[in-house]
Amino acid sequence: MPAVLQEGRGIYISEATIEAITAAVDALPLGEHDTVAIFLGEADRPDLGQLVDALNERDIEFFGGFFPGIIHGADVSSAGALVLSLPMLAPPILIRGLERPEIPLPAFPAFLTRSPPTKATALLFVDGLTTHISHFLSEVFKKLGSAVNYLGGGRGRSAFRRSPASSPARGCFATPQ
Repeated sequence: MPAVLQEGRGIYISEATIEAITAAVDALPLGEHDTVAIFLGEADRPDLGQLVDALNERDIEFFGGFFPGIIHGADVSSAGALVLSLPMLAPPILIRGLERPEIPLPAFPAFLTRSPPTKATALLFVDGLTTHISHFLSEVFKKLGSAVNYLGGGRGRSAFRRSPASSPARGCFATPQ
């Protein structure tokens, strides 16, 4: 197994093979209300179909994507993966259609839209080259307002090509181009 560094709820893998990723997932402290986040460096290209199948076999919620660089400690690498266990109040939601001006937002969980809302953090990741990003963020804020803290960024590859996301059985994963 490649060099692995573990700190709390996250594991950095220097070589992102399906075997290494699933071993990291199995080693994570996963609670009943946790989801797995997998951030892949663009230099590694595991077969996403096989990875999704392996993750679905574990009956877990997950999401992930490719990024130009993975930051771990003081190092930045275009290879490897960061695998995290994150507490969640609701399963990941994949929102399609950001390239259109009218963005069809899903119904968000009721605990976020009722008054007073349950305070939560929304992780928002978009393809860095998607159009209408600011409109999307504005529409999400109109629905959720200050009921959540927002954290996110643009995922993708440094080759500047758009890449869609796929929605497997229990999670969502950005697909490479």
